[in-house]
Amino acid sequence: MAPVSELPIHARQRSRREKNKLASRACRLKKKAQHEANKVKLHGLNQEHKQLMSVLNGIKQEVVERDKYPNSAHPQTMAAMLDNLIKQNLTHMIAGHTTDYVNGVLAKCRQSRDGTKFDKEF
Repeated sequence: MAPVSELPIHARQRSRREKNKLASRACRLKKKAQHEANKVKLHGLNQEHKQLMSVLNGIKQEVVERDKYPNSAHPQTMAAMLDNLIKQNLTHMIAGHTTDYVNGVLAKCRQSRDGTKFDKEF
């Protein structure tokens, strides 16, 4: 496309209209992409929240048990138990790493055939 100032007057209006049309389309597509990325982030953060809640509930049960039976022998310290629960329950740390998470999901979806397997793989 030539600069608008070099075009004849009747072609300037058409050129500006086409340029605005393309810019509007690009903006619309960018908004849609951002919306989809936000949905993927929300899904990942909900998964992480469920996993963190299971870790907290596990620690809570252990604290209640140790309070009920203070003199019984416990095979692990609370710190070791917390580390084990985190290793067992937390698969991905998403909060603070949402961009990496979304890019990883997109990469997995590109590799899969139907693009819907990110729920099980991530």
